[in-house]
Amino acid sequence: MTKVVIAHEPGRQFTPEAFISSPRRSAATPNASGHYALYTVSTYSFESHSETKETRILDLESGQSFLFSDDAKNQSPQWLTTDQIFWTREGPSGTTEVWIGAVNTESKNAYLAATIPGPANDLKVKALDADTIALAFVAKYVPGSDEIFNPETAEKPKSSAREYDSILVRFWDSYWSAEISTVFYTTLKRDDKASRFQLSKSGYINALKTLEIDCPPYPADARSGAGFQIGLTGLLCQVRDPDTDARRDMKQVLYYVPLSTFTEAPAPEPLRLHCPGCEGSISEGVFSRDGKSIAFTAQKSLAYMDPGNIFVAPDVNNLNKVVQLTDSDETHQDSWLSVPGSLSWASNGKTLLISAEERGRIRLYQLAAQPPSKKGTFDQPSPLTHAEGTVSAFHPLTDSADETRILVSKTSMNESFVLSVVDYKNGEESLLVKSSQLKDAFALCQASEFTIKGSGGYDVQSWILKPSNFDKTRSYPVALLIHGGPASSWKDTWSTRWNYSALTEQGYVVLAPNPTGSTGWGTTFAKAVVGEWGGRTYVDIVDSFEHLKKTADYIDTDRVVALGASFGGYMMNWIAGQPLAKELKAIVCHDGIFNMASMLGGDVPSILGHDIGAQLWEDVSAWDKHDPSRYTHNWNTPTLVIHSDKDYRCQVTEGLAMMHVCQCKGIPSRYLNFPDENHFVLKHENSLRWHKSVLGWINKYAGVDDGQVLEPPVTEPKTRMRGTICS
Repeated sequence: MTKVVIAHEPGRQFTPEAFISSPRRSAATPNASGHYALYTVSTYSFESHSETKETRILDLESGQSFLFSDDAKNQSPQWLTTDQIFWTREGPSGTTEVWIGAVNTESKNAYLAATIPGPANDLKVKALDADTIALAFVAKYVPGSDEIFNPETAEKPKSSAREYDSILVRFWDSYWSAEISTVFYTTLKRDDKASRFQLSKSGYINALKTLEIDCPPYPADARSGAGFQIGLTGLLCQVRDPDTDARRDMKQVLYYVPLSTFTEAPAPEPLRLHCPGCEGSISEGVFSRDGKSIAFTAQKSLAYMDPGNIFVAPDVNNLNKVVQLTDSDETHQDSWLSVPGSLSWASNGKTLLISAEERGRIRLYQLAAQPPSKKGTFDQPSPLTHAEGTVSAFHPLTDSADETRILVSKTSMNESFVLSVVDYKNGEESLLVKSSQLKDAFALCQASEFTIKGSGGYDVQSWILKPSNFDKTRSYPVALLIHGGPASSWKDTWSTRWNYSALTEQGYVVLAPNPTGSTGWGTTFAKAVVGEWGGRTYVDIVDSFEHLKKTADYIDTDRVVALGASFGGYMMNWIAGQPLAKELKAIVCHDGIFNMASMLGGDVPSILGHDIGAQLWEDVSAWDKHDPSRYTHNWNTPTLVIHSDKDYRCQVTEGLAMMHVCQCKGIPSRYLNFPDENHFVLKHENSLRWHKSVLGWINKYAGVDDGQVLEPPVTEPKTRMRGTICS
């Protein structure tokens, strides 16, 4: 491996325009020989108001990166063979085209290999032999039909009405439709004459036809790549538990579809994996290299904040036998407190590779995929990566059975892209390239952390982020940043939405606490949020702020602002009615919660009962206890309210209610709305407006004169009536 070294100038200023338009690099995937790594780069221009997208290849031997494609219409490039890449394009009349091209030829010899007769997502492949590639993807179909659904060619309904008899009405940013999402499979066969892969005559086969249940379980999952895996012996499909009432929980289970040729029609009956003692959800699972075993995570309880344990089904032909490898029960001496995320098998087929969240980081671990060494106990996974940053992807470097090296993609607070090679045999980690070495590097925040005793007697960690040019002799305003969830955390990671440096480079010291309910500090800590949204969690935030005030002589406690989104937005509204509000000059509430009961109109109403400790009709007082709307008589802090129309997690009416209360009380306030965004603001031009409004708002009230200036509202004419109509 060759380390990539690129000369660069000192870091650029981290302005909203520069940040949002900077290159965004995907995680890298090696080919089977470990010679090349594939990744994508997207860059937005505020001059042309357009985005460029590149597919690039990194030569891991020379350290040189070269362009494979700059066609923005090419989507989701992946390795097909050692020297061939496949990708998709939107075809005519709503179809999806599958294209193949060669890496080591100047012309690429790109050709159309298959056309899927409708929209398709999350294409995955597996080589069955030198001339046969198994192909699977997610698409929709109409119950009772064998055809892939194409909304462009389907007969249009005469009415726009939607009608439902179940709780599944809408999710994230879309309504449930009459069509079912499923996994289709087929093969690509190499043509003897042209040596090109083409669609086999078997056509596209519905893997879950007999179940008639969605895979992935929820609409947004199809866009995130979650829901199914492909292996040499078939497919693993994650679906909502057909035996569980969706009104009570969101439990998900795993089905195995046994396939040998991927031309079996109709598909064999899916086989359900059974995990004794696992009352909660099961992850999508991953096949071993030979397809004979499955690794997965499963929750002991239905509580969504349950981190889950790691299991292995040693034999796909006996899904009633599973082996538990880790234990999250903190009452046991050998419990593992980290939160397992992605799983993969090492090339030897005997070792599991695991990304797991731990104390504000996501590290890579290894664990033997076999019963614990001592009966009745559990072995601890061993960390492979350093204790900083967040692992986003990892792949065995080659397909060789004795390969011990792993290509790891990471980010951190100050690195948007880090690529390294880790050897799980000797534990060595070798850096290949990181974004701070590249010509688009920025001057970014300085990070540290502290820990206090929280309201429940356990440790509560907080990050302190300082400006890149921090001077201890100066006095800085403070930005108190509250994360969403509550089952989430502030981590050492890069974000294109809530980036710490967006605040520090305006001149703020940022306090980002991980209070009660945060993930990565054990199950007890995460579950302690139940019934305590405005209780222990709020106290931990206050105590963390008080600790900063006592220990940091470089902050100006007369210039404090607070910001939060989702659960953090709830906390903004809760804080607005509590004593901490007296310390604040301004609040920014993004997609927050104003009224607890109205959240039953969101897309995950069953979760609220878990978090509050009871359903509304069981205990109204439990819902009122920490309801921000009950404390509006105390509201007095200038507030920027941000809410988007397609946010079905926290409905847009929550933001409107907040804005109306502020306006009726005469509190300085502004409402920023995006009709085309969901819970997140993702479009570049919208993101720029978001950053300008957020930074301009807090700068105005914190007295920051040399940063982003608050611009006039983009919609409201100056002649419109001011004042209140609430009296």
